[in-house]
Amino acid sequence: MARSDPGRRVLFAVPTSKDAAITASILDEARIESVACRNLVQLSAEVGAGVGAILLTGEALSGTGIKELVTVLQGQPPWSEPPVVVMMSGPAHAAGAAPVLAGLGNVTLLERPAPVRSMLSAVQAGLRGRDRQYQMRDQIAALNATDRRKDEFLAMLAHELRNPLAPIRNAVQIIRARAPEDPWIRQTGDMIARQVGHLAHLVDDLLDVSRVTQGRVMLRRETIDIAEVVQSGIELARPFIDARKHQLTVELPAPGRLQVVGDATRVAQVIGNLLDNAAKYTEAGGRIRVAACRDGEFAAITVRDNGIGIAADLLPRIFDLFTQAARSLDRAQGGLGVGLSLVKTLIELHGGTVEARSKGHGTGSEFVVRLPLFAGGALTAGRTTPTQGGTPD
Repeated sequence: MARSDPGRRVLFAVPTSKDAAITASILDEARIESVACRNLVQLSAEVGAGVGAILLTGEALSGTGIKELVTVLQGQPPWSEPPVVVMMSGPAHAAGAAPVLAGLGNVTLLERPAPVRSMLSAVQAGLRGRDRQYQMRDQIAALNATDRRKDEFLAMLAHELRNPLAPIRNAVQIIRARAPEDPWIRQTGDMIARQVGHLAHLVDDLLDVSRVTQGRVMLRRETIDIAEVVQSGIELARPFIDARKHQLTVELPAPGRLQVVGDATRVAQVIGNLLDNAAKYTEAGGRIRVAACRDGEFAAITVRDNGIGIAADLLPRIFDLFTQAARSLDRAQGGLGVGLSLVKTLIELHGGTVEARSKGHGTGSEFVVRLPLFAGGALTAGRTTPTQGGTPD
């Protein structure tokens, strides 16, 4: 018969050349393309060229090449599990071969001697299942292509949005300079500056997402002091925290007493994003606490708030890209749902972990970042630095 899709071939290995000729004839009459293999070593090699199903006899399970076949089948892509039809002499034979059968994965057992109709039915059912696997493969490829196009679009969008920001900022400064005493111009200029700053933050998040998804984030590693980098992160989030009139409490070790190896700018960005998130989902005038301490061989940085909390169904996916908590309109502080995803990615690039905790709605939330300590780093008694007249929780 004419060759068709190698992905629909039935590869088989049977005891004798006579059995091979009979099996090939049966499959050919059913218009099923097949390849007779001398042994399992040849069959394993043929799998790489494409396979729809595999047909074996029980004797093959104890012959040479079974280890190679198990290795090939277990090394398939996640979507792929080629169906294997095995004709056994009886239940006792099948029971003795159970460990090998488990290694083959997607196995259908037939008792020998099996009627031709039963054998063909099992093979055709396997081929139908294999077709569904190929459909899944194609769907995954299409989703990956769509995801790549999305990443490319986000990168292009971020760059295009960033271009007008500098001229707008410059225009605001010129307007302020022309009439510095005019309260209306000063108020309007301040409003424009705040909104431009907010837009710049969103654009920077988009740019970072595109860099992360394309694997282009580069870390400038150096020994960094946790106390200093946390203070830098606080300064990034300070305007938003002040605007919301939150009470911020900071508990840090003495400078130089807790050190990690990493990119100071990126770790500060992580702290800033966590504080932005806390400020966004905490009612005006709420409490936010930042603390750092030693936790075994790690530096642990905790950001806790008394805000709206995280629902139990959202907690497992809080770090997924474009995930945001549902909130009422008066809590809609903007954002793209990328900040926490960036936090997780950046911390994992540093060899650390981040964990979110919450007991549910109205109970606040807590995020704990752990980074491997720099060799020789130590922690002495920390100090408490409340701001805005606050005290530690």
